[in-house]
Amino acid sequence: MSAALTPYVTSSFQEHSLTATVSIVSSLMSGLCILPLAKIVDIWGRPNGFICSVFLSTVGLIMMAACQNVETYAAAQVFYGIG
Repeated sequence: MSAALTPYVTSSFQEHSLTATVSIVSSLMSGLCILPLAKIVDIWGRPNGFICSVFLSTVGLIMMAACQNVETYAAAQVFYGIG
């Protein structure tokens, strides 16, 4: 869902050249945060981990909806990817 919005958002802010950068950075950060999150879920338990993941996804979607620049959109992609 969010991959289809990246060209629209970056062109809306007249920074269409950042399309690849946003996707690479968000994929890299999401991949790096998965392992510590898995360890935290192992300690806390699956229900709490699920709630944490839903919270992070929701925060990412809210940030995507309210972003005012490409940097905020990139951060939202990271939150959504981790969730």
